[in-house]
Amino acid sequence: MKASSCPRFGGSRHVAEAILAANELDPTIRAAMNIRHTAETLEACRGVGLKVSSYDRREEPEEVKMTEGGTIPWGTRVAIRRLGSTPDIIYHDGDWGKEPMIEILGVDAVDVAGKALRVAEALQRLWMGRITV
Repeated sequence: MKASSCPRFGGSRHVAEAILAANELDPTIRAAMNIRHTAETLEACRGVGLKVSSYDRREEPEEVKMTEGGTIPWGTRVAIRRLGSTPDIIYHDGDWGKEPMIEILGVDAVDVAGKALRVAEALQRLWMGRITV
């Protein structure tokens, strides 16, 4: 994994929308990070014991699609309700013109960073296991 930029306040409206929606259902959630979506990354998330949930953008109600900024809050709520508790990871596989994404949720930035490091270490082990000499 490689950081695409330094963290900064107000850096991503999508991440902010996810935090606010999750916080409505679980007031302890106050931080999130968006990471690259791959099958391997999801495998690593599950492999390190993180709770994972998802939503399908194709199931998004038309009125939500028509509302600017409505998808992420809707999807975050769907993923939390689907699991029955707050997941560490929420993802979707994208839709027409929409890229897939994975978000890590946590109580604070240190919590989120710790989860991201666990995922990165699991990915590194996964990749190292595929190298043949």
